[in-house]
Amino acid sequence: MCNTLYKRAYTDECSASYTLSYNIDHTHYILRLQPERHYKMAILQAIKEIYVEEEPHFQLITSNAVLSALLDLLVDQIATDLPSQAQSV
Repeated sequence: MCNTLYKRAYTDECSASYTLSYNIDHTHYILRLQPERHYKMAILQAIKEIYVEEEPHFQLITSNAVLSALLDLLVDQIATDLPSQAQSV
């Protein structure tokens, strides 16, 4: 999973966390993730991008339950994509 994160996300200079753009049901999220020891992943922050009259507005997600659910969805998607990536190699 960490290898997939390194390919899909970007990091700022001198930063230990990664930023990943992620879409769920036509809703755009910006996730800030940090790899932990023993192949674990922590979600540090999530921002939901909402368009009102074609203007972007950003909503900071602070609910631990929602953050955990976003991380679970991301892990599930990466796990689903892994077999197809292995076949293309």
